[in-house]
Amino acid sequence: MIIVTGGAGLIGSAVVHRLNQLGREDILVVDHLEHSDKWRNLAPLRFMDYMEKDDFEARLDAGSLQRKPLRGAGGVEAVLHLGACSATTETDASYLAKNNFEYTRKLALVALETNARFIYASSAATYGNGENGFEDEEQDLPRLRPLNAYGYSKQLFDLWALRHGLLGKIAGLKYFNVFGPNEQHKGEMRSLVLKAYEQIMESGTLRLFKSHRPDYADGEQVRDFIYVMDAAAATVHFLINRQANGIFNIGGGGTVSWNRLATAVFSAMGRPVNIHYIDMPESIRDTYQYRTCAETAKLRAAGFSEEISTVEEGVRDYIQNYLMPGKRLGGLGWFSGTVEAFKKQRIWHTRRFYEDTISAPRFPPWKRGVSIPPQLLPAEAGAGVVVDHAHRLHEGIADGAANKGKAAPPQVAAYAIGERGTGRHLR
Repeated sequence: MIIVTGGAGLIGSAVVHRLNQLGREDILVVDHLEHSDKWRNLAPLRFMDYMEKDDFEARLDAGSLQRKPLRGAGGVEAVLHLGACSATTETDASYLAKNNFEYTRKLALVALETNARFIYASSAATYGNGENGFEDEEQDLPRLRPLNAYGYSKQLFDLWALRHGLLGKIAGLKYFNVFGPNEQHKGEMRSLVLKAYEQIMESGTLRLFKSHRPDYADGEQVRDFIYVMDAAAATVHFLINRQANGIFNIGGGGTVSWNRLATAVFSAMGRPVNIHYIDMPESIRDTYQYRTCAETAKLRAAGFSEEISTVEEGVRDYIQNYLMPGKRLGGLGWFSGTVEAFKKQRIWHTRRFYEDTISAPRFPPWKRGVSIPPQLLPAEAGAGVVVDHAHRLHEGIADGAANKGKAAPPQVAAYAIGERGTGRHLR
């Protein structure tokens, strides 16, 4: 069994969705649904059980992690601890210390005691204003100075794990600015993409904070954005690769200005760009981050090789395939926009697209070279697809002349989409 805390949240539900696409349903989702509509994020997902956070913590205290039914027939394989209070404006430091630090510490110790893989969400907020850089090296942790109580509550656990020698046994993921489906419940903490979409739908304009520093023009403050699909893929990478331990940045690895992000939103909505700059509230001016940028070399060195979508690709997919049709992640939602091109079938053994066989523009980057669900076989309308163990693409079946006869990695079963529906075996 895989335990996912915060499983109804933005990143948590995307991770559960990713696990579903890999054929995993032996999942215990832990969250606190309260009066929000966060439950809607769970409705399309497949998991074995749900438990409220307080009930789960009580069972944790009672030692129930080692016993059925919490344990499940196969035992607890991993704990993906993604639940937290993520409000950067929260001022109750005692609450944050208890909820974000003490709870994480307790869960980490139980996971290690039961030999379960432990992966937890840290945060880019631990980097503060960035004066000490954004490198995810463990020896740099004591030098970081978060700007708010939320960031400090996250750093508390990073430092505790470091000082107790546990970072060589667990993985801490510092998520940067994540956006995407299933964030409607986040209130003021929802991404600018969603806020911008709502503002533009209502008034046709978008309000952005003015810069209060002479070295940044209005709207040219920059962040490192990452689409939630990519963040989920990186998270599951550490579930599969247990030898990859330590602190890792989860971000796009580059900077994007608010103006560029806003332009991407207007473009995805088919609207002309119309931005109004407003004064930043004095209450946040002193703690406002003007630049974040994830150093991702360590993530890549840990074996994560999937392509990260650009902000334009992520925004377009989010708005056109989720916000506009009012969809949530789940079911066939990952393949949103091309669901009609898929049919339920059993596939053979390996479940990976051969990266160069999918070239149509509507197939986004996270669809190339990533695992697909065990019950889905991709097929264009009228096109035949045959899966084989062969290590080469049969000439003429690949989608486009550039792919003909290309060698596929031995461990990968190629899925070729034939333009003329030849249906020939790959050999």
